[in-house]
Amino acid sequence: TPKPDTKLIDDQADSQVIQPAREKAKNYRSSALLWVIEIKHLHKENKTEQALKELALFRKKFPDNDNERLLPKELLKAETD
Repeated sequence: TPKPDTKLIDDQADSQVIQPAREKAKNYRSSALLWVIEIKHLHKENKTEQALKELALFRKKFPDNDNERLLPKELLKAETD
């Protein structure tokens, strides 16, 4: 039979899971693929406004780039002109 304290310790450990901060590539705007990955991260982090700004800049620098297909559908449909 497990000790009563064991469950409490396990529950505390589960609730205190800490995820490391995401490290952004410093030169992500020099690579179409890295830039798309950064935009995806921003979208996933619910930073929609920032993601859309980055997408607009991306489309100006890399018009019709194949890597854009990797973005979520909501962003693909976004008008950024």
